[in-house]
Amino acid sequence: MKIAFVVEAYYPMMGGVVVATHCLARQFRSRGHSVTLMTPQYPGLTPYDKHDGFDVFRIPICSSKSSVLKKIGYTLRAVSRLRDLLRTHDIEIVNLHYVGFLAPSILILSWIYRFKFIVILSGSDVFDQPALFKHKRSSFVFKAILNRADRIISCAKSLLGEAIRKVPRIQSKSSIIYNGVDVDSFKIAGRYAHPRPYAFSVGSFSHYKGQDLLLMAWKEIHNRFRNIDLVIAGDGSTKQSCQDLAALLQIQENVAFLGVVQDRGRMTELFNGCEFFVLPSRYESFSIANLEAMAAGKAVIVTDVGGMSEVVKDGINGMIVKSKDVKGLAAAMARLIGDENLRRDLGQRARETMNDYSWEKIAEQYLRVYRQVLGQGLKAFI
Repeated sequence: MKIAFVVEAYYPMMGGVVVATHCLARQFRSRGHSVTLMTPQYPGLTPYDKHDGFDVFRIPICSSKSSVLKKIGYTLRAVSRLRDLLRTHDIEIVNLHYVGFLAPSILILSWIYRFKFIVILSGSDVFDQPALFKHKRSSFVFKAILNRADRIISCAKSLLGEAIRKVPRIQSKSSIIYNGVDVDSFKIAGRYAHPRPYAFSVGSFSHYKGQDLLLMAWKEIHNRFRNIDLVIAGDGSTKQSCQDLAALLQIQENVAFLGVVQDRGRMTELFNGCEFFVLPSRYESFSIANLEAMAAGKAVIVTDVGGMSEVVKDGINGMIVKSKDVKGLAAAMARLIGDENLRRDLGQRARETMNDYSWEKIAEQYLRVYRQVLGQGLKAFI
């Protein structure tokens, strides 16, 4: 198959969608399929490059704050560029991974050329809806592209439920395929060198990821556990305010902000080296970072939102606390810090759980969906 991934972001940018896209692309390539990547051209990025042997084409976009006329102009230029790329690469199936900046262009192309395509829902594209248009226009694009798609794939049951609530007609053509994890990579990697034992959290700094809640919870236990640090990786809009909060709470000597960790080897070492992993999200679809922590054999603490409770079972292979419950989060961390046997037991069962989430198995589920769509009479893009 000749597959086009139209994705909201790709390397050198970071995030769950980026990791999922790349892992799927590598799995498809190993099975003899061709994958071409098309993604928005964010500031500082080139129109084309090659990453890990994959062609990456970047489509110019405008700011969500631009005028309507400017947005229309960029959308039409994106339509033309995507059309040419789909033709040139003789694409057989289009996979829109995240309903975002390029969704309107794919929608217009599908109306003109009547090709079939698949939409993968990832999280904020459902909860927040695309940022390209605002208000009624945003709702129109979101609903129209889900109705137009031949299949909808969601990475979590709760996420799909929210999408169906917003667009009820998609229920009959929707399915769940969870995100995956490269289990073997954690078995061969080393451990991150940090001066003291540490708890670990990673994610884009934003309100919904809840790093501020994590810092407030760390303050609750800071005086009791001065021999352990909190290490947080990532970047984003709320990073500076979180650094300011750490200083205000007077915990900065035991909190390390690493910024974006682009090297996958180093990220694997960070998971391997931590005592436990914390995901303090206000809402979350299905965090790949949490899967990676579990694959590393670490006890995890997650909140009771999104798809996390679909893989983490409280007290069995991890711990679940209520979203936005600072004291509950603090109590869970204190319990893990004080009980090495509990950390070990939860981590061991977490790693066993991840055997069902290998990217090899996840890729096969995607390919079955592709074959079903191709079997319905999909023609190459013309």
